[in-house]
Parts: sequence; C-alpha cells; structure tokens
Amino acid sequence: MRAVHMRTDYLKEPVGLGNPTPRLYWKCEGGVAQSAYQVIAEKDGEQIWDSGKVSSASSTHIPYGGPHPGSRERIDWKVRLWDEKDEPGEWSGSFFEMGLLLAGDWKAKWISGNYRPKKNTRYPVDCFRKTFTAGKRVKRAVLYMSACGLYRGWIDGKPVSDAVFMPGATDYRKRIPYQTYDVTELLRKEEGESGSHTLDIWRADGWYRGSIGCFGPTNVFGRQTKLLCQMEITYENGGREMVLSDGSFSWSNDGPIRFADLEDGEIVDASMTPSYSGKAMETKEEVVPTAGDNVLPKEKERFTAKLLTTPSGKKVLDFGQNLAGYLEFRVKGAKGQQIRLTCGEILDENGEFGYLLKFDAGADFETGELAEKQLRALWTAFCFHESLDVDTVEYDAKLQALYQQLPGDRASCSWYDYEGFGRYMCELLV
Repeated sequence: MRAVHMRTDYLKEPVGLGNPTPRLYWKCEGGVAQSAYQVIAEKDGEQIWDSGKVSSASSTHIPYGGPHPGSRERIDWKVRLWDEKDEPGEWSGSFFEMGLLLAGDWKAKWISGNYRPKKNTRYPVDCFRKTFTAGKRVKRAVLYMSACGLYRGWIDGKPVSDAVFMPGATDYRKRIPYQTYDVTELLRKEEGESGSHTLDIWRADGWYRGSIGCFGPTNVFGRQTKLLCQMEITYENGGREMVLSDGSFSWSNDGPIRFADLEDGEIVDASMTPSYSGKAMETKEEVVPTAGDNVLPKEKERFTAKLLTTPSGKKVLDFGQNLAGYLEFRVKGAKGQQIRLTCGEILDENGEFGYLLKFDAGADFETGELAEKQLRALWTAFCFHESLDVDTVEYDAKLQALYQQLPGDRASCSWYDYEGFGRYMCELLV
C-alpha cells in the first residue's frame, strides 16, 4: 500500500502557503485498508520531524508536527502506509513552500494609475510595465502579486499563470489575498540571449470598485484600484535580486480594454495598444496581504454553440447549459466595425432571446473597433458572464468554462454554481 494524491491544506505541492501549521492529506492505493502511517519532514535535506508509526486509518487532516517554517522555506514531506496485514509500503513524497508570512517581508510598494478617480466616473484598465535585467544563471524566480481589483500578468508576453480573476473575491477591508507564481522558466534565456525582460500587468476594477451585488453598486471598497508585486530572483551563485512595484513602473490606461466590469461587461477597442508613456503613482494600503491558500479558478471545458433562429429572425447561440465562464470568438469584418455581445439565460414565452435576472440586462461586451480586416480571436479578460450579439460577416464562437480544481482532480466547482439550472444562450445579430 502506498500514498497517492498527496495534498497540503487541500493543495498540491503549494508554493506560497500562508499557514505554518498545515494539515496533510493523501489517498491509499493498493491493499484493502490502511492500518497505520508514518510521516517524515525535511528542510534542506535535514530531517526536522518524524511522526513515528501511528496506528490510525486516518488519511485527512493530519497535522504537520514539525517546527514552524519561516517565510519562503520549503518543507519536503513523505509518508508510508501499513496495510490491513500490518505490512509497510513504499514511501511517497510531496512538499510545500511558505509564502511571505511577515509584513516586513514585503519590500514592494502599492502602486496605482497616475490619476485621481472622480465620483461617478468609470475608467479604462490600467496597464503597468517594468523592464528589468536578470542574470543568465537564474536558479529560481518567484513572483508574489496582489491587487485591489483584478490583475493579469505576463513576462515577455507569456502569462505568469493560467489562473484567472486574481486575486479573487474578498472583503478588502479585512483581507487582501496574494498569489505566488514560480516564474523561473520565464526568466531563463538560451546561451547568448539578452537577459532583458518585460513584466506587464493589467489591472481592472473587479470586486473592489466595480459593480457587485444584486443592484450593482460601485466603489464598495474604494475608488483607487491598486497593484502590489514582488519578484525575487535567486542565482546559481547564491546572489539575489528583486523587482519591486514602485513609482518606476511605467503606466498608461490607453490600452485596448476601455471598460471592464464583472457585471456590466467590457468595451474593447482592438485597434489600441498601451503606450506605457506615464509613470505609476505610489500609494498606501493599511491591510497587509496574506496568502490566498485557495484552489485557483482556471479555464476548463470549452463548449461549442448551437445556432438557433427565433420567430423574429434573430440568431441565438445556445451553449446547452448555464455556467460561469466567458466567450472566445473569432471574427472577420471591416476595420472599425463594432461587435456587441449580450448576456442572457433563457428564451421568453415567445421564443425570443431574453434575460433571466434583471441585473444581467447591462452585461454587455463590445469591441469598439476591429484593428484590421482579418480573422481575429478575441475574448473577455475581466468579465465572465457574457452572451453573443455580433454584427459581422463571419463568426466562430466558443464558451470557456471556469472552474476551481478541487482535491481528487475533479473539476467540480465553478465561480457561481448554476449546475442543472437553465442554459447559456447568446443572441447573434447579422
């Protein structure tokens, strides 16, 4: 008998854990029943804890009994099991790595767009950029990031993670979660290549100052969205460097996403690209970020629509079920042509496209202009309940579902649980 599907606080080999006394989990493979277990933990190859043989069938919520690890420390742990015949099995291993546990671990500054938000005014997505140089022999690079709002990040054009809608929903007055990303491979260069890199981060309103709740109030937690990021680079020779968010970050809000809201949708002008012509503004935040320690929502199933025609002649794309997700579509049209996507969940009593919930009526997504006359892939970046209303020559739309992958590798939880309820429909006007 041996342990499989090993987890630490429900997470698979977490990097950036915030709990110094986590619980350990595993499943059994082989044999009939577990009769005992033994857990050993090591740090830097040195044993720091041995549970000894514990006569128990438990395989969940096993408390880690070693010394409390400090910030950034990695703990390797392994477990072996005894079966119903009291025969020991082979060892199985896993690890967890701590995040930034103390306020003093944060050297980065909170930054925002270089403007003072006005009352009853909505703003485009903020675009931040930092160009930096890393040595050729990078051993490890870790990026810690959070925001009052939503963020997405790229290094040299490659995403820092496949997680979406980070840092997630929270009560910003009490807790601001941060995420930890291992970006080592994104910084490693081939022999002879330059060590120059570009970190791009886009930040939207999200749950912080966007529309939330049944009636869609805005600015619930504040008016000034903020960003915090700290990249720690370790070299093979033992040297260390940091890339910290501060006033040196370039900034502009003249990128393609002119408006982004979780409920009210997005407005995108595909002909625009951020200039990064300004500088970020340093700001303050009283709440110290804490590790998210969550299963991150990621893109999962992709659904292809069935085209329906309503009695009035309107075209509706029906994805067959209701879910939390967003649309990805390809479109071919003239430069400057506008596209509109309208959210809905049901057909009305006359068979026409309609809305299930009143507040969904404003959930639109528009591309203000196409950049050029060609087939182009577009998708919403900071909004996840869209439907399609397109005025184009050609279209090809798919719906991307978002899930949190829970223990057992079973995709079982979306952001909003509409399982078995309604269908996801899109109206298409041509």
